[in-house]
Amino acid sequence: MANCSAALTCWAQRPNKRPNSCVSYDDAAGGRSHARRDSDGCTLRQRNTCGDNLGVCVLTPPDWPLTDGVVTLRIYRPGDCDAIVAALQDPEIPRWTQVPSPYGPAQYEDWLIQQAEQRSAGIGLHLLVVDDQDHLLGAIGVQLTEAAPDIGYWCMREHRRRGYSTRAVRLLCRHVHALGFPRVDVFVHEDNEPSQRVAEAAGLQRQPGLHTVKRLGGGAVYIRFTSS
Repeated sequence: MANCSAALTCWAQRPNKRPNSCVSYDDAAGGRSHARRDSDGCTLRQRNTCGDNLGVCVLTPPDWPLTDGVVTLRIYRPGDCDAIVAALQDPEIPRWTQVPSPYGPAQYEDWLIQQAEQRSAGIGLHLLVVDDQDHLLGAIGVQLTEAAPDIGYWCMREHRRRGYSTRAVRLLCRHVHALGFPRVDVFVHEDNEPSQRVAEAAGLQRQPGLHTVKRLGGGAVYIRFTSS
């Protein structure tokens, strides 16, 4: 087994793919996460300590386990590498996201570095979704690179349409709000109806119009769902 301790959890949806997979975006797979800078040239992480309306909020891991009794959100472990690599062979995940394809242990290892950087900066938190037997169901993550923390997720093919992603989104939203953030977003491509249903079932409110997510490109093609 490869000595891997993290895997890509959330990625940007590509606008030219079919709406048949329950995946939502967070950030580009395999690429570095670049914190957005405001008009003063201050990154969001820096601005959090500069005293704006986000106060001193940063993204920090929850006390383990974060669970509702059906699904649990937990940190990645070295032994998860094989299961994650196998799950990401499903073409529906890279179809809607920027997950590298082919995807193997090297990509998993690279994400370990990125994930550690995001945790250290307080701008990213990535977790696996598992059942009560610790079997992999999917993954979820939140990053602070837009105006508010935004969540992305994917679910394994054999576990879709069972409400697991909805439960995971609810759990992570509650955790992010508990950290002091007044708003949590989920951006979903306008054609990705399964992921839209997940966000709505989790209690997020669909916002009017379409939105641009600068780091993703593709113009104003994303629907924003908000938990506040």
